[in-house]
Amino acid sequence: MRARNVAFGTGVCVIAAAIAWTGIATRHGAPADDRVRIVAGSTGGVREQSKAPARVSSGAVSIPDMTDLTVNERAAAIDARPRDPAWAEATERQLRRQLDGAVDGLVVDAARCTDVLCAVEATIPARQVPDRQRLVDELVRGTLHPAFGRAGLLPNGSITIDADDAGALHITQYLRRR
Repeated sequence: MRARNVAFGTGVCVIAAAIAWTGIATRHGAPADDRVRIVAGSTGGVREQSKAPARVSSGAVSIPDMTDLTVNERAAAIDARPRDPAWAEATERQLRRQLDGAVDGLVVDAARCTDVLCAVEATIPARQVPDRQRLVDELVRGTLHPAFGRAGLLPNGSITIDADDAGALHITQYLRRR
């Protein structure tokens, strides 16, 4: 009887370990572009694991790939860049013009550019989100990419989408100069 209980306990442990390993492998094996964080309330999401940031090249300038950075690390990367006033101001205006109407109800809350990086924050009010999953799918698939391209920018990392308690979607996208 005792041997049967030990065998049963060992089997349960093996199954639990296999399930845990599958979850870890799935989470860490997914392509970075497929990661979207949807938060059902205002409490925030789980911090993704950070690793040494990859670098992408924008001309002769090396910039971090924002995909695997935390929110704070992304903000620090933008803050650390020098600002090219002429390019940044023109690009911020162009982003606002291009994003206006790209998705029904989208309001650009902030567009901030440096010398080669930009951060765009936008909101889609709850009344404009009748089918949240469809809209999130469209955003993940790149609905806004043509507008970014017309502004001379490419996405630099995953789009982040948060939902607040009222149902509005808050979008953050980091971009890099072509």
